[in-house]
Amino acid sequence: GVLAASLDSDIEGGLRTCTDDEINRRKQTYGRNEMERKPPPTIWELFVEAMQDTTIIILLIAAAISIMFGIIICVVNLGSACARQPLWKVDDSHADENGGEQNCIEWIEGVAVLAACFIVGTVTAVNNYNKEQQFRKLQAKQDDLLITVWRGGNVAQVSVADVVVGDVVQLDTGSKIPADGVLIKCSDLKIDESSLTGESVPVGKSDEKPFLLSGCAVVEGDARYLVTAVGEHSEWGKILSELDTERPDTPLQVKLAIVAENVGKLGLFVAIATFVAQMIIWLVEMGNKSCFHGNGDNLTKTEKCFATESDCQAWASIYKNATWTSSYSNFNAGVELNNVINFFIDSVTIIVVAIPEGLPLAVTISLAYSVQRMQKDMNLVRVMAACETMGGATNICSDKTGTLTENMMTVAQGYFAGRFWSQIPVKSDFRDKYFDTLVNAIAINSRAELGKELPNDRTEVIGNKTEGAMLMFIRKLEVDYRKVRHSADVVKMFPFSSAKKRMSALVRVSENEGMLFTKGASEIITDLCAQYMAQDGSVLPLDENMKKDIFSNITEMAGAGLRTIGIAFSEVSNLDEVKQLEDAPSKDMTVIFLGIVGIRDPPRKEVPDAVRRCQKAGITVCFKVPCGSVVC
Repeated sequence: GVLAASLDSDIEGGLRTCTDDEINRRKQTYGRNEMERKPPPTIWELFVEAMQDTTIIILLIAAAISIMFGIIICVVNLGSACARQPLWKVDDSHADENGGEQNCIEWIEGVAVLAACFIVGTVTAVNNYNKEQQFRKLQAKQDDLLITVWRGGNVAQVSVADVVVGDVVQLDTGSKIPADGVLIKCSDLKIDESSLTGESVPVGKSDEKPFLLSGCAVVEGDARYLVTAVGEHSEWGKILSELDTERPDTPLQVKLAIVAENVGKLGLFVAIATFVAQMIIWLVEMGNKSCFHGNGDNLTKTEKCFATESDCQAWASIYKNATWTSSYSNFNAGVELNNVINFFIDSVTIIVVAIPEGLPLAVTISLAYSVQRMQKDMNLVRVMAACETMGGATNICSDKTGTLTENMMTVAQGYFAGRFWSQIPVKSDFRDKYFDTLVNAIAINSRAELGKELPNDRTEVIGNKTEGAMLMFIRKLEVDYRKVRHSADVVKMFPFSSAKKRMSALVRVSENEGMLFTKGASEIITDLCAQYMAQDGSVLPLDENMKKDIFSNITEMAGAGLRTIGIAFSEVSNLDEVKQLEDAPSKDMTVIFLGIVGIRDPPRKEVPDAVRRCQKAGITVCFKVPCGSVVC
């Protein structure tokens, strides 16, 4: 209480002042509950990164050398290389009457390679930039969680980024702790702190161990705690600020990278073999005689391409400056080195064509695009690799509530006071004692809250939707659940777990006497009961015929698509002993049956067509129905 007061907060009602100005002031004073992200790389930075690829660097070097020698050959007039003569015959029609003297275009090939490298770098940079923007949007969606807090005495749901120091936060099983804080009260609270400590064993929290750390998850129980540190000032924030994590590749990306590497190795082998073969052919052809001509007595070592010996002799008789000899005797370093450079560029081109370095990038972009498409369908994919898994799915095992249904639950039918009700009963249908017991069992044994009114006669439910439907039920019975809950002296809450399929609330009635309210799976609650409360408030034995009638109605409601929840209570004469139990009711306690609520959750309009399309595609769709069976 003292700590809460120093933060201008209250352990019951949360922040005393919860205006927008006050929230912003707390964010400026204590920090925001979000990590400052590293700014995304610019297109220029991504372009520079793309140009650092080994293949691109090799091409750039080859292009620079090619341009340099092309210019030297043109300026110094060293002559140009002849086109490759076919190995199987000599075609005189290819003879160049200009004696190998061609237009100065040796530099064009290098410029073309250079332009291609810049195009590849630009396309890669733009693709990476778009991919990064898509990932940023996805990450923002992932981090946007709703947290239940108490402000000004009212419960509300706010974004995790809007949680501030002094907030009182409600935690339930499965919740992730949004910020560091101190425990106010809890019921069998166990926390998974493996993300911070590495220990896989859940840690129990109590008044002796009251500190809760952000980044951890609630494994069991529920709690309410006071926020004392957020964002970078929390323990989780301090750890994240020291880490520079990168997104791991998905399994498909890893496999494609291996394929690209193996294909690249094969391409490198072929490129080396091609270069060696061209060098051998070049060395052999240099030994073949050809016609060279020059000015005066000094040969400029310019080759007359595809000329025969008779052509050369005729040329020599006219111009006196032609000779029939091999390239070894008239070695032109500029021309022949340019040939070698061309061989090198040809080999590098083979490597570039062989390496599918764009394939992993294309898959990444397509997966990110799939994530965005699924977001438009109101499906948030938190792990991108899930898109790959879904692409090869043959069976879909779907939850029903909120997935196939609208998650707008309402109590439609029920079994109360020893009889089945096909329509919702009203207050006048019950006697006072039964009515008060039923209302207390629903209002007290619940963590849900009803929030603001929504369009179409709907009400916002904060917390478990099933509990919200039951609260709406007693509201229709003209009962304010908040008054009932606040007037009760709750000694201990036994939270719900999937193993027990029930939850209980222990309430003090007198010094050492109380009531234990229990709700859960209808068939399990019914099996626990030995007695039931009649409409007049009397407690009668629950015989086998009565149980058969109850189970028959449970089956009928489940067959109509209703979720059935059983409600019961126990009278406690030894309050302190029950308080020490890990689970209640125990086997030696007498459980009294109160009733069953049948909750309807209408299916989404698009579900039937979606199921038909899946079946048409050969995908089996399975989901769990209210009675516990799995339907495919």
